[in-house]
Amino acid sequence: MLKLSTMLPIGLLVFSSASFAQFVDPGSEPIELNVAEVSELVGDDTIMLKGNIIQQTSDDDYIFQDSSGAMAIEIAREKFADITVTPEDEVLIIAEADVDVFEVTVEAEELQLVSK
Repeated sequence: MLKLSTMLPIGLLVFSSASFAQFVDPGSEPIELNVAEVSELVGDDTIMLKGNIIQQTSDDDYIFQDSSGAMAIEIAREKFADITVTPEDEVLIIAEADVDVFEVTVEAEELQLVSK
């Protein structure tokens, strides 16, 4: 008969490996878009934008710009983590685009500094 001291590590190994399992939907990868293309979305999507944050308009609201134009984007303060971003810095934003009847709203999920 197996002792408790033998069964416990085996049980922990079995259950701990299951906790790391995850399902990745093939369509869940961010779609790389520019500002002009965001307005053409027909459904909610995870998107990736590369450009500059040029202005803060309120606590969590900013103007983002790339070579195709500018748009409003919501970026929570904690998404900036320990980085400082100026209008001259290029950033990569992974965001959720929410398509409504009259507009597309974009909320940042992740913010990365590309170049200073």
